[in-house]
Amino acid sequence: MFWIFMLFIIIMVIFILVSKNVYSYCMKKFVYDNHLYSEYILENKLPPEEWINGDNAQKNKNNSLKRINKIIDYFKVSKLVDNDETRENILKDLNEVYENWKVMDVSNFNRKVD
Repeated sequence: MFWIFMLFIIIMVIFILVSKNVYSYCMKKFVYDNHLYSEYILENKLPPEEWINGDNAQKNKNNSLKRINKIIDYFKVSKLVDNDETRENILKDLNEVYENWKVMDVSNFNRKVD
């Protein structure tokens, strides 16, 4: 019985260590992607190529609007922004791009960015 208990403890410790590392990796990727995509969007005023899938322009537009909205939500609460003025500027610029995308013709969401 003791060995079963020890085996259980060992498995739980391994599970916790692996979970911690996986969570850390996922969070780093999430933060990195949000900053990378926001920089690309603010420079080019277009959705990143990774967001454009297939030939369905309406689906690409909806996907791009949803994803930029998630980035906007991220920057509203992120602690990784220098100060409130910087946060306001980023949010203002991202919201402008979002509004432009909303009225943009769907055919513009069917292109591939070079």
